[in-house]
Amino acid sequence: DAAADVVLGPTEDGGYDIIGLRVCPPGLFDGLPWSQPTTFEASKRRFEERGLRVSVLDAWWDVDEASDLQRLQELLAGEGGAERAPATAAVCAELKLGALLADTASA
Repeated sequence: DAAADVVLGPTEDGGYDIIGLRVCPPGLFDGLPWSQPTTFEASKRRFEERGLRVSVLDAWWDVDEASDLQRLQELLAGEGGAERAPATAAVCAELKLGALLADTASA
């Protein structure tokens, strides 16, 4: 939305994984609940209360916990996964993410 002042990408867990702002008024993020199931809604409400036009992208998921890393690893290992996110796949390979997750699961 070209008219939006704020663009938010909500995540499945109630947060957001991307934000774009035309301007960032002082105090815009003060007192917002972070890493909570209400983070996205509280942020969106705050922005709208400040008179900012908010555009919301489709919801997605993000990586916060080991189970999210496992999900990422499975996505990258699936058909076309590494081609869709080559930089992410390269970092995961460099970190030996698959082996790390296997070690964590067996511990």
